[in-house]
Amino acid sequence: QVQGGTHLRSPHRRAGAVGQMVAALARGEKEPDTERHLAWSQGLEPRSKAQRGPAAPLWLPRALPESCGLSSKQLARMDAFYRGYVDSSEQAQRLPGVVLAVARHGKLVHVCSEGEQKIGQTPVSPETIFRVYSMAKPVTIATLMSLWEEGRFLLDDPVGKYIPCLQHLEVLVDPNREERRPTAKPITIRQLCTHTAGLSYGDFGDTVVDRYYKAHGINDFVHGPDDLASWVEKLGKAPLAFEPGTRFNYSVATDVIGRLIEVLTGRPFDEVMSERVLEPLGMVDTGFFVPPEKVHRFAACYEPGPNGSLQFYENEDPTEGKGIYLKRPKFLSGGHGLVSTAADFLRFSQMLLNGGELDGARILGPRTVSLITSNHLPGNKMVEELGCDEGYAETVFSGCGHGLGGAVLLSPVQHGFSTGTGMYFWGGLASTSFFVDFEEDLIAVLMTQFCPSTHYPILRPALRNLVHSAITDDFHPGVSRQRGSR
Repeated sequence: QVQGGTHLRSPHRRAGAVGQMVAALARGEKEPDTERHLAWSQGLEPRSKAQRGPAAPLWLPRALPESCGLSSKQLARMDAFYRGYVDSSEQAQRLPGVVLAVARHGKLVHVCSEGEQKIGQTPVSPETIFRVYSMAKPVTIATLMSLWEEGRFLLDDPVGKYIPCLQHLEVLVDPNREERRPTAKPITIRQLCTHTAGLSYGDFGDTVVDRYYKAHGINDFVHGPDDLASWVEKLGKAPLAFEPGTRFNYSVATDVIGRLIEVLTGRPFDEVMSERVLEPLGMVDTGFFVPPEKVHRFAACYEPGPNGSLQFYENEDPTEGKGIYLKRPKFLSGGHGLVSTAADFLRFSQMLLNGGELDGARILGPRTVSLITSNHLPGNKMVEELGCDEGYAETVFSGCGHGLGGAVLLSPVQHGFSTGTGMYFWGGLASTSFFVDFEEDLIAVLMTQFCPSTHYPILRPALRNLVHSAITDDFHPGVSRQRGSR
């Protein structure tokens, strides 16, 4: 099926480096040395910041999978799994393109690119830029917690202390009626970080709160006229779905955090994120929009169309100058507004795995990272024990708690995977995903562009399954941390 790294069925579909190595082994060739393996890594040469220039992504140092306790053959099976969706002859079961990246012990051991940025045109590559949507949440949390380390706020501070319009809120007396009453307690910053504040998204259900959001344009902030400040004023007039801290409901809470960051610093949210997280980590392709000189690397996003076809999501076609990510937005969404690459998000993940530091850049302290990636749900409960009626988030609930900005795995057995306890992970609307497994010293990123993420529910769990199935050692070099509870 693979010859010289190119699929015979399409010149645009290139196999991953590990897949090429396995194919060579199958032909009876001796195991390649490190230099040869790296040469197969789709042209990813090690580059310093000075060497790479302003537009090229900065990857982690590379190593053979076997040198880091991973099986090349199993990683090749992972490539084949996702390739099956890219190569599918059935439009309704197809992905446009996929980029996979895996790193262990601080080394990049696997990169695979399959398919196209735009179907029938540009091939996808490790440098392709993707909409990561809700994977923006952990990056927003890292920005926020860098301010927490400076003593600018406490997690259990009422958010109304900093944003007055959120000071005196009302909650529904009954979730099925519009009658309201004052909340017994204010929303805290911690509750915003864990989606337990009583807010909603407005798009995933038809509750009283959802209907209010839709009627007042709270759910359509991406296309609406508001910036963060005016949008939060609208939100402050909406009812809460439940008393803060009593339930879990996926929501716009992380966008409120974006506004909180602006209030705490007196500066635009994007500038603060760039200065504190993106620039120090060398995340050169991550931001709230794609500048003109990079649009040729920006993937189109697809959704199911009529009669089993694929169509552009929200009619966006970057190659034709169509799309909301082609200029700086008025509304800087910390909840789902970022674009990024596999290389950039792997660096962000490695920073978390390292305890807040990468290549000499200290973003957060180790104990702050431990705090972020601990379960913050009341009573150390799992998400499914606090689930709201809508029951939607960018993860499955079983076996999971919730940290600040992402899921925390409390029970691998209940979750149904052989992952490490305490793994921190999340995904995005266009089926992207990442995880940080502290016990296994392992990170992985999946990039693709297909909405909604619920259309292929297996894609993101499969990433965790296939990567962890490739582990061949029984030694855990990472520190196994007991997650805190409240």
